[in-house]
Amino acid sequence: MSRLRRSPIFKFNRANLVLGAERELAYLLGLLTIVLIFALQNSYTLVLGIVLWFSLMPLLRMMGEADPQMSKTFKRYTKYQKYYPAHSPKNYSRKH
Repeated sequence: MSRLRRSPIFKFNRANLVLGAERELAYLLGLLTIVLIFALQNSYTLVLGIVLWFSLMPLLRMMGEADPQMSKTFKRYTKYQKYYPAHSPKNYSRKH
């Protein structure tokens, strides 16, 4: 029986992750927390920014481990129809 052939995955083929999360989502979360903490300068927003960072960043890391492009995949998934029939519509007429 033959063994499985292994191919190395080079660094340029790996996903572009920041802090273990998708780059765009990590930057968006960082921007949101910076705006809450520094721009609004309120004790409530300080607590909210810290809570958001420490609660959402582990979720984004789990998403990055499962699928490095999960947000793009989900966005494409939402554009699909809910049901695709196995046959063409009845009023479909073929023109020759």
